[in-house]
Amino acid sequence: MLVLSVEKTDSTQLFLKRIIGSQQQKQIIACIAREQTNGYGRRGDRWVSGAGGLYFSVYVPDVKIEGLSIRVACAVAKAIEEILQDRVLLKWPNDIFFLEKKLAGIIIEIVDKDAIIGVGVNVNNNVSDVGQPAVSLAELGIEITPDRLFYSILKAIVDLPNTNKAVDFYNSRLFGKGCLVEITGHNGELIKGRIEGITSPGALLVGGRQVLSGRIVGWHDTSNTL
Repeated sequence: MLVLSVEKTDSTQLFLKRIIGSQQQKQIIACIAREQTNGYGRRGDRWVSGAGGLYFSVYVPDVKIEGLSIRVACAVAKAIEEILQDRVLLKWPNDIFFLEKKLAGIIIEIVDKDAIIGVGVNVNNNVSDVGQPAVSLAELGIEITPDRLFYSILKAIVDLPNTNKAVDFYNSRLFGKGCLVEITGHNGELIKGRIEGITSPGALLVGGRQVLSGRIVGWHDTSNTL
């Protein structure tokens, strides 16, 4: 495994995309940055990446694609729970919440049979400009450096859980389970129903339907959240 550390870059995802093609032999490569000037998440959403946060990406060649999103989410969540000594919630498809505020985010991009997994965690950074309710580990009284947390999460990603264990873990921490929601599917269709769970491919089960890709645009009857 190769670990690269940079002070500042546009995006650790883009950084790895630029170098993986030059490899003579495929290997796991991780890149951690102190700051990102153009960090992004799913669908290109901007990830505010100020100093003090943890921002890194991992290139994993020849990875098992099926169930990858939930396996990664569970691995990251478990590593954070070990630091917090408390349970987090997993908000489909790629966010980790604590006290109903965003603590971490994940992005996975597939390149041929390989994956580039990006992770951002609010550690000691200012979250006031994130643009949504967010919380940092520092605000929770957790004293830890981004580097220390990086190696804990990196190890968890390298040793991903199997899909069945990941599904059970994810469902036990699914944010909004039982809530009535509205989701726009990948084709623009508006889907309404209660969140019932997560399936092994990483789809959200809503009103008896499996939604593999989409965005939650409306929340109703949130009294049933975990």
